[in-house]
This record gives sequence, C-alpha cells and structure tokens, in this order.
Amino acid sequence: MPRALISTKDKQIHLKLFNEWVHLIQKNSKKRTREMTQTLDLEEFPQICFEGEILPQSVIAISILINHDFTERTGDWIWRLPHCKKIWKTGDSEWCLAAAREINDHLLEHRAEIITDIQERLGPHGFDGHTTINEWLTALARIQILAASAGNVCRWTADSPR
Repeated sequence: MPRALISTKDKQIHLKLFNEWVHLIQKNSKKRTREMTQTLDLEEFPQICFEGEILPQSVIAISILINHDFTERTGDWIWRLPHCKKIWKTGDSEWCLAAAREINDHLLEHRAEIITDIQERLGPHGFDGHTTINEWLTALARIQILAASAGNVCRWTADSPR
C-alpha cells in the first residue's frame, strides 16, 4: 500500500500540535503519578508518551527483558522503546504491533520468572514485581491498539515533567 504524501508544512503543524499536547499531558502527570501504585523517580524513570498516550511509568525499565528469548526484531524494539529520554523515536507500526504482541505473550508465559527478575533487578529502584508486570501488560495491550490504528509509523518519547 503506498504511503500517503504529507507536505512538510503539514508535518510541521502536526509535530507542533503533538508537542504541545504532550507538554500539557506531562504538565499534569504529577497527578497521574500520585494515582499510580508505585512511587518512582520521574527524573530517572520518566513516562513514555506513545502515539499521544502516556504509558505507565514502569515501562521505561522494560529493556531489562532484553536477555529473554525474543526474535531479533523484538529484541531491537524492546531496547529502542524505553531509550527515548528527551528524543523522539519512530518505528514501523507493524513492527511495534508484532513486538508488543510477542513481549505480551512472553510475559504471560513466564510470569513468575519475570516477577522474580523485576524484584531482583528493579526492586532497589522502587519497582514492585507484580505491579510492574501488570503495568507492562496493560501498556503492551495499549501499544498494540495504538500501533494498529497509527498508520505506517508510530512515534514515542519520554521526558520528565519538570
């Protein structure tokens, strides 16, 4: 299917509106953070905004799964997703969808082992294994929905609200 042609001016307008929208969400993220069940340092673990939606704060640490048994493409995506502090990342929407689905299936299949891994590796930073895996599953489900409706490319970034 051919890609839709979008003018440079339209891209600039879209990017400006998107950045303003992200800024408003991040400005109000302190309230959201208080509602979360984990208290994490927003400077060290900022929330990812994926296709305009703020994901749970714990998703920024999902790359600890890089050593698990994933396809190479999913391994690339799992590394790329959280490494987006103060920069925009993009990825083919089919790639994002497939990777999120593979990771989701892996989390469900190896739940107990991954909860232990989270507790051991991220517990000292304030992460709870059960809460984190549930937040990751929720985020991956949203990413699948967002990627399916994103068109050709997904965009994401992370920035602390300060």
